[in-house]
Amino acid sequence: MEATKYVKDGVQVRDLYSSAVQPAGHGPEYMGLLNISPFKDEMPSIKSGKDPLEYHASDMRYLLGKTAEDEEAIELLEDFVGEDKVFDLLSIFGIGTGMNEMSAAGGGAVAGFAGPVGGNKDEEDEDKEPSIIRHENIDLRTIDEVMRLIMEKGIMQ
Repeated sequence: MEATKYVKDGVQVRDLYSSAVQPAGHGPEYMGLLNISPFKDEMPSIKSGKDPLEYHASDMRYLLGKTAEDEEAIELLEDFVGEDKVFDLLSIFGIGTGMNEMSAAGGGAVAGFAGPVGGNKDEEDEDKEPSIIRHENIDLRTIDEVMRLIMEKGIMQ
């Protein structure tokens, strides 16, 4: 093991295989909802033969793209980021759900509309509200980067 060359005196390096922990997976609520979901057959992990019980960034991206169409996608997405954070995440990505995020996110915890950062005002009418980004316009690189940071920093359980 290469790490032992760099360890200070008095520090013991454990065997990686014997001290590794099992990765966290989705809860039973997620799996129960997924099993009756119309998204099940299109979920990237299932289509590619992977275990849907495990967390997959491709599944999260797929669900983010479906949130504007179906409230069930939001329920499934909650298992990735937490029920209290899902509307914050959708707002960050500028994804409008058509739902009342203010009441759904715990009594006004989320303010404002879920539109693109910096606005997208109509040049002819400055008083118009910016249009809501639809899932076809989402830059998935941002989602990938957020998922990488969440996993890297150990925020996900």
